[in-house]
Amino acid sequence: MTTNTITGAARTEAWDGTDLDQPSRWHKPRLIVITTDLFDDDHDDKDIWSAFDVMEWAERHTFYVPTSHYARMARFVQRRMDALREYAAKFDDCPTEAMRNSPAAKWARERAAAPPPAHIRIHASVRYDQASGDVVPELGPAGAR
Repeated sequence: MTTNTITGAARTEAWDGTDLDQPSRWHKPRLIVITTDLFDDDHDDKDIWSAFDVMEWAERHTFYVPTSHYARMARFVQRRMDALREYAAKFDDCPTEAMRNSPAAKWARERAAAPPPAHIRIHASVRYDQASGDVVPELGPAGAR
């Protein structure tokens, strides 16, 4: 068996993001290519959120998420990061010290402060319209994940 030199994964698998427990059944690290564009109109935000929950927890795998819907992807990633920060902030208003310093509170704060997971790689394909000269607007800083 050959090993992927970029990810260290022994195998490459295809996943469409619908069978949510599939990545947990793969015990060895794999490069998992999402075979559907999660950010197209066929998927609602709940489906995308669920697929990203699974990808975040399956840290042993590397996920390759291709999309041509860069604007929806950027909005989703921003909303997800905002939601993580809001959830962590709720612990600050808890009535007891024990709740404010609970393991759940600590986990939420760490998760909100962390950069996006490096094992989830979102790749936006861009199109250049030769007739109009339109180019996709900038997605963000070059080093952003």
